[in-house]
Amino acid sequence: MSERNIIERSWSVYEAHMRKRGVSTDEVSFVGGFASCFGILTGRVNIGLPQDTPVLKIFDAVQADLDRMRSEVIRAHEDK
Repeated sequence: MSERNIIERSWSVYEAHMRKRGVSTDEVSFVGGFASCFGILTGRVNIGLPQDTPVLKIFDAVQADLDRMRSEVIRAHEDK
């Protein structure tokens, strides 16, 4: 396992990806988003899903939403 933890490694990949596209970002926002998503997947952050929602169903919804939002954000950034 790497000396850096999973969140640090994820930040490194994300930050490099964003820098390559000329988009500035910050660790606070990244960690906040990471923590929120993790909380939703583990059931510790309540966003109104039924408590018995299967984790795979949540993963599928998160993936679909990420794909949609990524396209919207890229389109908005390109329109500037």
